[in-house]
Amino acid sequence: MDPMFVFFQAFDSGLLTTIAIFIDKYMAFIMLAMFLATYAATSDKKSLTLFIVNMVVSVLVLSIAKGLIDLPRPCTSMHSKIACPTDASYPSGHTLISTGGALATAGNPLFPAYLAFAALTGISRVYLGIHTLYDVAGGIALAFVSYAIAKQILKLVRYE
Repeated sequence: MDPMFVFFQAFDSGLLTTIAIFIDKYMAFIMLAMFLATYAATSDKKSLTLFIVNMVVSVLVLSIAKGLIDLPRPCTSMHSKIACPTDASYPSGHTLISTGGALATAGNPLFPAYLAFAALTGISRVYLGIHTLYDVAGGIALAFVSYAIAKQILKLVRYE
């Protein structure tokens, strides 16, 4: 196991555990809240459309990647702070979705908050012991791929 994973796994903070578990359990609601905050902060319908299209593409890319790259989670062989999920480890879906949300809001006044949330999400996945740094890096990389695909889709339908 990589040294950073071991470091995060050994670290224990009540506050970080609470935040990480909250992100784990309520990711869909957090992303909905991000969309509503983006909607409230801008009247730019193209940005909102990009956010929605990017989320759909991100979920599709995640499903394909998890199906093709069926890596076991680190918590199958090591202790984790929560119950070990049964799906594939690579890539981190929470990281992919949160990073994708941040990318889709670039230029929005709330972008720094979304970027901070994406970083916290990635860290929380390793901290909980259910992903490695490679899984998180894969989620970030695929978020950029999903974002590029979403932008191309909007260009193809001449929305952008």
